[in-house]
Amino acid sequence: MKDRQRIVLGFFLLVLALIGAAIAGLSGFAALVGADSQNGIVLGLAAFVGLGALAAYQFIKIRDWAWIPAVLGGIYAIVPDLLVGPTDDIGALLLGAAVSGVLAWRRGRDAAN
Repeated sequence: MKDRQRIVLGFFLLVLALIGAAIAGLSGFAALVGADSQNGIVLGLAAFVGLGALAAYQFIKIRDWAWIPAVLGGIYAIVPDLLVGPTDDIGALLLGAAVSGVLAWRRGRDAAN
């Protein structure tokens, strides 16, 4: 599998982890599983950790290190409010893309020599 396909699959799994955790958490509060709020928390965390682990596996298997800053910037943009808040997401994404571009340019320049 190519690095680009791994990144797309990893981001898809990460988004699915966030949505799946929300759905599992809400279903735990509903009468489908039980009216106990602890069920919703456990189901939501299990869904997030399971799908997040699959996404992390895809990101770990990336072979080209030039993609890493863009991946980390994208992850930081998708998972808001964990560090500073949603207002700086675009900055983190642009910084990650810029660092990736510089690394790819340097790798291409070194290969040409």
